Parts: sequence; C-alpha cells; structure tokens
Amino acid sequence: MDYGFNGNLGGVSLGADYTFENAIRAGITFNIGGGYAESSGGDLSSTDNRMNFWGLGAYAGWNYENFGVMADVSYTSTWNQLKQDVDSRMGMGDLEADVQATAISAGLRAEYLLQTSAMDIIPHIGVRYMSLNTWGYDVDTHGGTVLEGDSLHQDIWTFPIGVTFSKDFALDSGW
Repeated sequence: MDYGFNGNLGGVSLGADYTFENAIRAGITFNIGGGYAESSGGDLSSTDNRMNFWGLGAYAGWNYENFGVMADVSYTSTWNQLKQDVDSRMGMGDLEADVQATAISAGLRAEYLLQTSAMDIIPHIGVRYMSLNTWGYDVDTHGGTVLEGDSLHQDIWTFPIGVTFSKDFALDSGW
C-alpha cells in the first residue's frame, strides 16, 4: 500500500508603520495567500483541500525610557474547498464541502528593558483575546447533502509571560 501527502502554502504580507515624535509607533498590515493539501493511498480515501486566506491588522507601541507597551488587532478570513474521493461501491459519488472561517484577535503587551554588559534582558507580560468562527457548511455529493456542519464559535484568552535575551554586536567587517 502506498500512502502519500503533498501540500503547499504561500502568501505575501505587506505593511507600513510610522514613528511619531512622541515615541509612538503605529502601523497597518495586509496579508493574502493560498495553497493546497492532498492525501492519498491505501485504504484511505484521497482528500483534496484548496485553500486561501487574507487578513488585515493594525498595531501601535509606545516607549518611555526602558518601558514599552504594545497593542494590536487583526482580522483573518480563510476559505477551504474540500473534496474527498469515495469508493464507487458506496454508490454516492465524491464528497465536497466549502468551509469558511474567520478570526479576530486583539492583544496588549508590556515589557521592560534591563541592560547589562553581557546582554539585554526584557521581561514581558501580556493578554490576548481571539474569537474563532467557523461558518456552517454542507457536505454534498451528486445525490444531495449528506451532512450539515454546524457553525462553531470559540473565545480564546491567553496570558503570555516571557523573557527575551538579546545583545547587538558588530563584526570587524562592519556587519
């Protein structure tokens, strides 16, 4: 039995920001892309997913001496065109569904820069909310709808805490 998987995902992200005189930096982002995933082989039904996505975001940050605060908000939309081969002995034809989902996210982060001779230490703490929404969908075959997927909503809260260690250095060549 041969089993296989093939997939590819690509996209582009563009953005711009501006730093104001009062130490506030603000910007916007846009991303778009797509791809596919295919599986096949053996006793498993071959499945094909053609997908695309796009999103928008905005962010801002403010620094005062060694203290910094950052905030962001984003919206992402995905669309998946799914097809699954069904054994002809089932007498129903291949399955097809279009599944669409969206995500809205907002976050806030605070950090403090501790400079040492060996490295910079930046502890940070934050909060992030994400609202995930999958729209209802139908799984169809040539005989009609065989399954109805309900819409799904999830509220996800995370509270990231961490420490960044970094140090800038230059080589003799100037790099």
